[in-house]
Amino acid sequence: MTLLPTSSLLVFLPTLAAAQVVTVDDGGGADFTDLQPAIDAVAAGGTVLVKDGVYADFTIAAKSVAVVADDGAVVEVLPSVVRDLAAGQVVVLRGLRFTRESAAGITLPLLALENNLGRVWIEEGLFDGTLADTVLTTAALRVVDSESVIAARTIFRGAHGSQFFVGPGPFDVNHGIVAKNSNLALHGCELTGGLGATGFFTDFDTGIPPHAGGHGVSLDGGTLFAGSCRFQGGDGGDGAHWPGGACWNGQSGGHGLFVTGGAQVHVLDSSLGGGSGGGATLAPCSAGASGTPSLVDNGSLTTLPGAAPAVATTSPVREGQSLAIDVTGQSGALAGVAFSFAPEHLLFLPWSGVVHLGGTPFVLAVAGVPPSGTVSFTTPIGDVLPIGGGASAYVQSVVSLPAGGFVLSGPSAVTILDTVFWAGQGPPRCVVGCGP
Repeated sequence: MTLLPTSSLLVFLPTLAAAQVVTVDDGGGADFTDLQPAIDAVAAGGTVLVKDGVYADFTIAAKSVAVVADDGAVVEVLPSVVRDLAAGQVVVLRGLRFTRESAAGITLPLLALENNLGRVWIEEGLFDGTLADTVLTTAALRVVDSESVIAARTIFRGAHGSQFFVGPGPFDVNHGIVAKNSNLALHGCELTGGLGATGFFTDFDTGIPPHAGGHGVSLDGGTLFAGSCRFQGGDGGDGAHWPGGACWNGQSGGHGLFVTGGAQVHVLDSSLGGGSGGGATLAPCSAGASGTPSLVDNGSLTTLPGAAPAVATTSPVREGQSLAIDVTGQSGALAGVAFSFAPEHLLFLPWSGVVHLGGTPFVLAVAGVPPSGTVSFTTPIGDVLPIGGGASAYVQSVVSLPAGGFVLSGPSAVTILDTVFWAGQGPPRCVVGCGP
């Protein structure tokens, strides 16, 4: 990653072709009341700005688009799909909550990413299968044949098993993330497998056995980088018995991380834990084995030394506001914040991280990290976008360590909006070129 000299973000916005922005509010008063028609209507590369509400599922197919929750908005979405992105296409999902079951009444992950040559960027999301109907939902995130999946500061929790659905279903068991032949970069994420279902008997010798706990992440082929993440396997289901008759053994806990298919994994500053085995209720049946922090069946797992710095931003940000950027890192380190208008996904082991800034990155600011461990930057956003326009920028920090060497932080995607989308922030303010 070659960085150009220190610059202001607003200087470069006029050179960027601003894309269309459409608004969504299920209560009315916006361009659309649901997500799918907004996604279909917005021009390629545009932004769908979403207000508080509960929205139906959506499919993004072969199209660049950012779907972004507005300031402080709580946006709940039914299980959805991103598929068939071509190389160079980018989908950004920021601030969305996937916690509800499918309206279609079939088993689905909360989000499925399929056959994507482009990049899918997920930030400040919640994918919580424990809040959904476990008859209908399995993994929080399912990724298949996807070239680049980037997640920052997001929670992925697999659904808990139930006595009506114990898995595995058509999309595998209830892992936090299940991925096949895909490349993932996770930063500051929580990854938890669901609890296995408890077994039960319907009569003396028939019933449904308990099920194993889900893995925090199950990776089959591909690559994974995880910085400052928490992996936790789910507990196994308890056994059961029929009075005076048969019994089920307790089932095994899930692994924090399960690796197979030759997958290559690099982990930095992350914790991994296995789930507890399910208990037995009657001899001679026994309790299940506990899951392990990690299990490499076929592939490799490398733990990198050091701590993972992090970047957090305010987004969306409007003209007339200032973009706030917080970098968390080692006290005494020197943090340089850079931005780009194109995302990247390139593992760079000399700097213990992943390069996420493509194109030509520019340095926004450089400062030392104080004893608190957090250094804050701000940059004003002037009146530089056309009316109704928006743009996306990607931010990352390069941290120079006191003892020598560099480390890359996790990234953040920022949506920049024209003042026409002020939305509760007061009247638009003229910043540049204001006449009488």
